[in-house]
Amino acid sequence: MKEYSTNLTDKQWQVIKDILEPQLRKRKHSLRSIINAIFYLNKTSHHVDLDRGIDGNKKIKGRKEHIVVDTLGLPMSVVVHQANTHDSVGAHDVIDMMKAKFPKLKKILADGGYKGRKIRDAVKDKLNAEFKVVLRPEESSKKFSVLPLRWIVERSFSWLENFRRIAMDYEFYSDTAVAMVQIAFCKLMLNKIFDTN
Repeated sequence: MKEYSTNLTDKQWQVIKDILEPQLRKRKHSLRSIINAIFYLNKTSHHVDLDRGIDGNKKIKGRKEHIVVDTLGLPMSVVVHQANTHDSVGAHDVIDMMKAKFPKLKKILADGGYKGRKIRDAVKDKLNAEFKVVLRPEESSKKFSVLPLRWIVERSFSWLENFRRIAMDYEFYSDTAVAMVQIAFCKLMLNKIFDTN
């Protein structure tokens, strides 16, 4: 397979190969080539046919991503739904996922799209956590206000805009869109660990 900038480095592959392939088995293509093809697809939105080359794709449906990140900007939970659905739908799905994965959360910050008593009450009832909506200055009654920790989420979404497959929303199924977000964060973390671009 051709070398692309999205390919795993040798050091990155050494870290993840035992996680992905604990038992070696015979394959037509190496697992590393398959992972490289997935990273390339996610970054460029072009399909990589391991035998023949590259093929483009078309946008199908609009999606909305709900991503919960920790204080480092790393994903804790991802939900994707139709863009024409209100944010509260995804919020309740995220709350349910967070209850199962992170039952000891103490505080959740959200943007203005998550305003409302139902969401705040759901966070209190299901997670027993504080829920605070952090408004942008144009949403706030004040001209200037500090936006504590909101930049972490905004930065995480900004990172995802560098992955064309996510930014252009090529996925037909929401589950596939969630997987593409998770794959993007895997590549981002590997790049940060090994300080590559």
